[in-house]
Amino acid sequence: MFPKLLAASVFLCLCTGMVAVAQTSTTTSVEVLRAENLMSDGKYQDALALLNHAIAEHPQDARALVDRGDVYEDLNEQQSAIADYTAAIAINPEYAYAYASRCESRREISLDDLALGDCNKAIELDPHDAYAYRERALIRLDQNHPRSALQNAQESVELNDSNSFGYVVRCRVYDDLGRYADALKDCSTAASMGDTGDWVYFYRGRAEVGTNAWPAAIADFKAALQRYSGDTNAYYWLALAEHNIGSESEALHDVASYIAASPDDGDGYFLRARIEQALGRSADAVASAQTALHLYAVVNDTDGMANAQALLRQLGASSTTPR
Repeated sequence: MFPKLLAASVFLCLCTGMVAVAQTSTTTSVEVLRAENLMSDGKYQDALALLNHAIAEHPQDARALVDRGDVYEDLNEQQSAIADYTAAIAINPEYAYAYASRCESRREISLDDLALGDCNKAIELDPHDAYAYRERALIRLDQNHPRSALQNAQESVELNDSNSFGYVVRCRVYDDLGRYADALKDCSTAASMGDTGDWVYFYRGRAEVGTNAWPAAIADFKAALQRYSGDTNAYYWLALAEHNIGSESEALHDVASYIAASPDDGDGYFLRARIEQALGRSADAVASAQTALHLYAVVNDTDGMANAQALLRQLGASSTTPR
């Protein structure tokens, strides 16, 4: 079973592959240029203070608004980012980067239809915008169109083969398509280019699970968690890999972390039941499998229900579907 997709994750922001220095709109404010340097150094609060002052002095400075939107995006304040990108677009409707940036922020709060429209507009205005193609690839994945996502991911890499996040996005698409060798190659390329986000390790780990390379997967999921401890899906996959090499105590600890973060997901309880079975804790395994069966029934996951029932039969317990 490989049901866990990373719905959202914080990573060191190589997502755009650019900060304000890549803007096409002009500015007359020295404060904006200083803020862009601070943004490049990760000093977002200092940049925000300068940009607030610059925008108060020059409210029609579209570049300053987009820069402030980028700061809000890096601070995970997507609604504020969207407001600034929208204001910049009202001032300059041809501002391709503003559309691509708003696309990203909208995607991150699951406004996929609106985000897709923004990425389409960005590409219409600038057909060579690798950033917009990367974001459109992620939207198409969210919309369960992996082949369209792959086309966009490939375009993004071809347009900018020096951006490591383009390879990470394509790695993720390959993983979704079950093309694990290609996924491993792309995520390894991104890592060799210095990508320090958690996604590169998470999705390489996923590909390693797909090829049963359990020790390598364990190392990558641990690396993902070191970079972002809130990547709770990594705990599930780490536990699965540990279970498959017989490290049951470690697996039990990590699946507990996953269940604490996702208490309504039957997969976590089903995996815990398998681990408890391996540890000889039959009564605990039955309780976990019954919980999994109940949660699968709630969402009408027939495959999950069948797996839970089969495990309960193995354990000599009732496998009646809960009502």
